[in-house]
Amino acid sequence: MRIRQAIYQFVDDVIELIWPPNHCLLCCGLIPATDLLLGVGLCQHCRHDLAAYNCCPNCATFIHSNATPEQLALHHRFCHSSQVQGIAAFNALAPYAGQMRQNLLQLKYHGQRRLAKPLGQEIARAWQHTGWPADVIIPVPLHAEKMKQRGYNQCDLLAKACGEVLNLPVLSNVLQRVKATEVQNKLNAEERKSNVESAFACEDGIEQLAGKNIILLDDIITTGSTMRACAVALQSARPAAIYGLAVAGKLLQTESFEKFAD
Repeated sequence: MRIRQAIYQFVDDVIELIWPPNHCLLCCGLIPATDLLLGVGLCQHCRHDLAAYNCCPNCATFIHSNATPEQLALHHRFCHSSQVQGIAAFNALAPYAGQMRQNLLQLKYHGQRRLAKPLGQEIARAWQHTGWPADVIIPVPLHAEKMKQRGYNQCDLLAKACGEVLNLPVLSNVLQRVKATEVQNKLNAEERKSNVESAFACEDGIEQLAGKNIILLDDIITTGSTMRACAVALQSARPAAIYGLAVAGKLLQTESFEKFAD
């Protein structure tokens, strides 16, 4: 497994050296060279568009700042029906739609590992804007069988890129997925919750987490079921707090949000 990962990393490094990423992760437009030197993955136009959204700290739903009272009331009902116990707050970079959805599918299922670095750097910047405390980053783990099939854990790659920007250690082996689960995107909310129940456990190094503020990092937050199952396992370490961080979250669907719709 380690040899395969080393080969993947070598190939990624060679490709990046020959064809450095210079396109916006959302609109695919060219990013100025001055921004590329800073590791920026979004163009200024898309940054401006994302700034018009608020990411709900209770459920990671993206809400446009121009949302009507009726739309906010809709979110209020949805949010309080899906709050995740054990998670102090959530944050994500962008809605799970449009080009961001395609990026995550390419990273997760089609071996496009190169996307992990710019996406990880961008979620680190999103985290910095929250002002929340953090001591360590823990990626949501894959089951051993799925890890063997895929050859890498996209959440681990994202966490390492994020950790480099935030200067935080990434603990990839503390949390383990001990139960093989079905793909979550094929299940409804109740099925997702049942699917990941007791799926995670803390292993070696759990003592490192006592009194720590943990960033629990996933690629996508939808119902929060996976985050909750991870948090249940991590609570045995008695951390100070657990915060959920992801590349993408839900989008409050309204006609005014067409830019990010599929």
